[in-house]
Amino acid sequence: MLGDPNRILDNEDTTDAAPTPGVLTMFNEGLGTSRLACNVKKYQAWIINDDPSRLPTWLNRPYAIKDTTMRKEVKCAEREADLCEQRYKITKTAEDRIKAELFRREATRCRERVPEDQKAYGIVICGAAMGSDEFVQITLHEKAIDLCGDPTAIPPIRGSLERSAYSMLKQDAHATHTMLQYSYPTRIDYILGAHYPTDTREIAERVDSTLRRIRSEVYGTDLEDTTRKHIRLRQGDPSFTRDRLYLKTAHNGGGARLHSERALWLNSVNLSAVEMITRGTWPSMTTVFGSSWCDVESDNHNWDALHASGTRMGAEHKAEIERMKALLEQARAERGAETEEPIPDLYSTPTSRFGIGTPKLHREMFTHLQLERKRLMEHRARAMDPDDNRANAYIQPLQSKVAKQRMVTTTQMDNLHTTPSFRTAVQSAFGHPLSILKDLHGRTIHYTAKVNVKVDAFGDKIKNASAIPGPQGRLAFHNRIQSSLSNMLSDADIRHDGGVHSYDRTCARVFRDVVNIPDDDVEGNKKLRDGAKPDLITWATSVDRREPKGTGVDIGQHNTFIDIKTMGPTADYITAATDNEPGASVQSRQRKVSPKYRSTLRQADRDYNGTQPGEVGPAEARLDEFHRGLVSGPVVGPYGETSPDLDSILDTCSARIATKRGRFLDREPKVLKQLALQELRRDMLLTIDRGWSALIMNAIPSMTQDRPEHRRRSEAQRNCAQHHFFRRRR
Repeated sequence: MLGDPNRILDNEDTTDAAPTPGVLTMFNEGLGTSRLACNVKKYQAWIINDDPSRLPTWLNRPYAIKDTTMRKEVKCAEREADLCEQRYKITKTAEDRIKAELFRREATRCRERVPEDQKAYGIVICGAAMGSDEFVQITLHEKAIDLCGDPTAIPPIRGSLERSAYSMLKQDAHATHTMLQYSYPTRIDYILGAHYPTDTREIAERVDSTLRRIRSEVYGTDLEDTTRKHIRLRQGDPSFTRDRLYLKTAHNGGGARLHSERALWLNSVNLSAVEMITRGTWPSMTTVFGSSWCDVESDNHNWDALHASGTRMGAEHKAEIERMKALLEQARAERGAETEEPIPDLYSTPTSRFGIGTPKLHREMFTHLQLERKRLMEHRARAMDPDDNRANAYIQPLQSKVAKQRMVTTTQMDNLHTTPSFRTAVQSAFGHPLSILKDLHGRTIHYTAKVNVKVDAFGDKIKNASAIPGPQGRLAFHNRIQSSLSNMLSDADIRHDGGVHSYDRTCARVFRDVVNIPDDDVEGNKKLRDGAKPDLITWATSVDRREPKGTGVDIGQHNTFIDIKTMGPTADYITAATDNEPGASVQSRQRKVSPKYRSTLRQADRDYNGTQPGEVGPAEARLDEFHRGLVSGPVVGPYGETSPDLDSILDTCSARIATKRGRFLDREPKVLKQLALQELRRDMLLTIDRGWSALIMNAIPSMTQDRPEHRRRSEAQRNCAQHHFFRRRR
């Protein structure tokens, strides 16, 4: 109830013998007539410009205690009383009942001792504090402590956010990250939208600080650090990783949200003006918002009356609009945008009409702001050195919708990250030094008898190594991707050879009957195997082509060879990425696949089938039988980026999976396809990230301290011999 106290409370200023009952009394009497009773403990009263003694004695008048020490004493006493009462509810013993009553009486006495000048009155409705300025500030401060704790206390007090996160982190870092993306940041959204921005600055900053601490634990490192600890000495722009973390995932960012920047209250005012005045819910608010809002046409609405009203709401509303415009201008200025470059219509609107007629103002504001920051991030990345991991980790995956799934992907029971694996994947995706290699810099990996690799901070040389032994090496990574694609093709009912779900597990025999290479010709067999051995063969002449037609080899209506490639941050990768074109490196590698097949088979025809120059031999003719010689070469890059050929396979599989599901699900075909495509992308990214992480972690046991050359050589030979011995035994 909200209104005149003379109408809500009993009015004794009448000539009648009995006071005139107010709405509150009439409401309670009506409940009694209906054999109902009010819950007195939940009633709250806040009265201004009137005598508080008029309130009924049973009506609770909440207040906050101004003195910090006194407030802590009362809170502590009430907390102890609550715990004793909860214990008594469980045990039901006389001893616990007496103890609960004793502690409750003590808590009541503590609160009764609070002097009147230390009380700030107000009420809390649906989590929103209303009352004196001190009441609102103290209530929000207590909420901040409840969520964020008090790191300065001795010992430090953890809030509900950290307690929840760290208890889950003991089990699964990836699951904790999911909560960090979807749950924890929303805990104060309502508070930010229901209170003045100046009142929520503290809680917003404290939540941001708490979430940063949680992210540091979940990711195994502080991605928001700007002290240059995480980059090489000759690299610049120390805040690049932090700013990328707060970019949208659609722009290859981390998807984190900075609460101190959000403008949810501005959005609430925009919606409230229409609801209260235009739709007639609270017509008296016309005195604050102005008569223009009485018009049903939004073109006639404006904020002139509100901004000139002299109220706190008007001043803060105008300040918030100017703050949001300043954020956009700052991003444009840092990028060096030309003055004639157009500004989004929303931000170019005068302050007196800002946001009017925009249904979802907050999303619209930050969509434009995030797009401008994406352009700024690209500008900053292109200004870095060509071999800067942070630049390549941002620019190269920009075209890959698979790589952008990382920060929004949830856990999957059949494709689970371990905590070290997830941390390694996230750190690598941001071009950050790997914490798992922190104490191993400069050590040597002895993985063959001839070649050794020095460990670097980013794990680049480990990713480039192709012969690290063990069950999690480069070959195992390649085979995981092959198995994942085989599983997707099987779900899409596309017949294929190669992979765990195929009719024929190997594709090695496809050229064996047309190239007569003797068994004792080891070199010739190796050349054919390395240059023209597909990982998968799809028999898809009955499969529809992609609609709409996209880039990459379309496996529809053709029998197609698929040769999977994994690409580390090699010299070729960095060279192709020099022009800072998204996906340039994986596309460069993809373009080499088909020519390599043709040149290998043409040479095999000349060497073993006697084919003359200019003639098409049987091996090359066999290649032309499959998609007219066009080989699909899906490439996986070091930061999770994928080439167009892999995207094409996922698109074709998702279309067929959607058709299957459409037989028993009443949904739009395009919706079913998009859901299936998202599922395949996320599953593929989990496979890629787990593969790269496993490759790095698998190399750690092979690392040793530097020793004299003759000792390193003998140990490498011994380790390699042991590895092959155990492989034979398995």
